[in-house]
Amino acid sequence: MVYSLYNEKHELLGQFKSIYELQTFIHDFRVDRDEWRIRKNKDVSVFDYIKSIGYSWDVVPVQQVSQEDFH
Repeated sequence: MVYSLYNEKHELLGQFKSIYELQTFIHDFRVDRDEWRIRKNKDVSVFDYIKSIGYSWDVVPVQQVSQEDFH
């Protein structure tokens, strides 16, 4: 499976081989935005957080992703 993350303009921000990789990326993103310190955000799932900031994601089988496009 390939998990793709898009910003509010539907620009691709990254593609990940696992939910763990996506969670790690989002954790670092939240740290950069200094949001990890806010208690209410610590308990939000990665998918709820993505939705709350207006971003989106999708998941497709790896066979459907061009290897040239997959980073």
